[in-house]
Amino acid sequence: MVPWNWAPMNYQLCQGQLLTVQQYEALYSLMGFVFGGNGSSNFNLPNLQGRTPIGTGVLNTSQYTLGNAGGTQATTLSQTQLPAHTHSSTFIPVGGGGSGTPGSATGSVTLPVSGSLSGAQATGTIAPKALSTQTSGGANLPSTTNNVVGRPSGTSANFYQPNASDLTLQSTNATLTVSGGTFTGSATGDVTLSVTGGGGGITGGTVSIAPAGLNAPFSNMQPYLAMSFIIAVNGLYPDRP
Repeated sequence: MVPWNWAPMNYQLCQGQLLTVQQYEALYSLMGFVFGGNGSSNFNLPNLQGRTPIGTGVLNTSQYTLGNAGGTQATTLSQTQLPAHTHSSTFIPVGGGGSGTPGSATGSVTLPVSGSLSGAQATGTIAPKALSTQTSGGANLPSTTNNVVGRPSGTSANFYQPNASDLTLQSTNATLTVSGGTFTGSATGDVTLSVTGGGGGITGGTVSIAPAGLNAPFSNMQPYLAMSFIIAVNGLYPDRP
């Protein structure tokens, strides 16, 4: 390896040149056609342009035989080589009253509930009330169908007429367990989500996940310094030990 860009007399640059066996018989007897050539009348010199030489042998179960070449200057990762990650998604509604019109979509969910009690401490399970139970201030209101004092018999007029704000409707799917000053449990019911583009009723839709990435290759090159590699083509023949 030399710090100039030409080869001295009896040397050549290692740039993969094709040489004839007849002209460089001694060199051919040492190299053969390991680096290329037809193996009879010509052979190639090593080509170290843009390459890093490595030692021969076995390293980490990999065999590096004289003349083997490998590696790439740039690499593009495949999906299996990417780290685990997530992508955001967008719901695209189908149906409704036209693009841009607010609409809604409903679905059933089950959520855990918890909280703390104030006042009396208790232990037990709170049974859910029926959806038709009417309460005012925590007490049941008189019946709206049975006769009560002060109401004409045979009519359906209510002796008490509760305000709409006094009606408490509890889900029959709620179960709470009270222990000490806290309560825990779960509740199941429908939730309504506001969406755009489906006014007049949501009939369905699709979930779209936007693509990401450009499949652009990235460089594998380590920090480098370009030098010239030369090889002797004439000179003293090396003796084997």
